[in-house]
Amino acid sequence: MKFSCIQENLFKGLQVVSHIAGTSSGLPILANILLKTEDGFLTLCSTNLEMGVKCTVRGKVETEGVIAIDARIITEYLGLLPKDRVELEVLEGPILSISCGTYHTQIKGVVADEYPILPPAEKAHSLQCRAKDLKKHLQRVVGAAKYDETRMELSGVLFVAHEKTLTLVATDAYRLAESTLVLDEAAAQDIRVIVPLKTVQELLRNLSDDPEMVVQLMISDTQITAVVENIELVSKLVDGQYPDYTQIIPSSFSTRAVVDRQEWMRAVKASSIFSKSGLNDVTLDFAPGESDKGILTISSANTTVGETAVKLDIQCSGSAMSASLNYRYLLDGLQNMTTTQVSVGAIDSNSPCILKPVNEEGYQYMVMPIRE
Repeated sequence: MKFSCIQENLFKGLQVVSHIAGTSSGLPILANILLKTEDGFLTLCSTNLEMGVKCTVRGKVETEGVIAIDARIITEYLGLLPKDRVELEVLEGPILSISCGTYHTQIKGVVADEYPILPPAEKAHSLQCRAKDLKKHLQRVVGAAKYDETRMELSGVLFVAHEKTLTLVATDAYRLAESTLVLDEAAAQDIRVIVPLKTVQELLRNLSDDPEMVVQLMISDTQITAVVENIELVSKLVDGQYPDYTQIIPSSFSTRAVVDRQEWMRAVKASSIFSKSGLNDVTLDFAPGESDKGILTISSANTTVGETAVKLDIQCSGSAMSASLNYRYLLDGLQNMTTTQVSVGAIDSNSPCILKPVNEEGYQYMVMPIRE
C-alpha cells in the first residue's frame, strides 16, 4: 500500500474511527484501526464487535494494500504532525512507514486478515433526514437513557418511524424524553427499533449543524447503518421489547401552568443548593389564582444546611398541586428546550409532571415525582 493525502484530512478520519477501537478487551486486534486502500480512497475501519465505523479519506493511491495499526499510537502521532502532505507506505513486517515534511517514522502493524468487520444489513429499510435535525432531537432525548444490564431494552433510544416522522424516545424509568422530527421522505413502512446508547452517542459525534448535510439511516431487524458524508456507522440493535410508554403519559391534567423557562431554571438551581444529598429533591407548589394567574413556589430544605423558597408569577389553572422532583432531572428537561416559556401539566403529587416548550411541537419531557 502506498498512499498520500493532507494531514488534516487523515487526522480527522482517525479521530472518527479511533473512539471505539480498543473498547473490547476480548480480542487484542480490536485495539487496532484497519487501513485499506480501495477505489481511489483510503478507508479507515474500527469495531468492538457490537458497533463498527468506517471513514474514507481522499488522496492519491499509488498501490493498494491493507494493514492494522494500533489506534492510540497512530492517532496521537498524526495529531502532532505539521499540516503538510502525509505519505503512508506498508513495508514488510508488516510495518507502516509515515513521512510528513521532516518527520519520518515506522510503526509496527498487525496482519489484517483476521480483522473482524460487521456484515452489511440485509433487507434494510431506508430513512433520510437532515443531520442538524437528527442531532437536535437526539440531544434532547439521549440524556434520559441509562445503560442497565438488567433492563437492556432501556439501554438505548427507541426509533419509531411512521410516514414522514421519526420519533425518538429514551427513559431510565424515572424520567422520559420524546422528540419527533420530520423525514425528507415518508418511510416505506413503520419501523420500531431500539438503538444502543453507545451507538447513539457515537452517531452524535459525527453529526454537524450544517443545514445541507444529510443522514441516511438503513434499518433491518438486527442492525442499523447510518451514513453521513464519508462516514458509515453500523451497529447491532438492542434485542428486546420497548415498554409502551404512552400508557403512563397522562392525557388530561388537573393542574396546568405556563412558566418562564429561564426564571424557573434559576430558581431550581438556587433551591438545589439546599436539597438533601442523594435525594436531590426540590418541591414545586402550584397555586392557581384569579384570571389564570398564579404562583409557583420552588423550595427545598436540609437540616444540616438550611432552607430556601422562591416564588414565581405564572399562568396557572385548575387545582392547587404540590410535587417533589429530582432537580437534576427537571433541569435536564428545561435545558433541552429553547423557548421562552414552558408548559407543565400534572394530576397530583403522585403522578408524573409533563413539560413541553410553548409554541413548539414535537417535544415532551416527563419526570416522575419523588415518593418519600
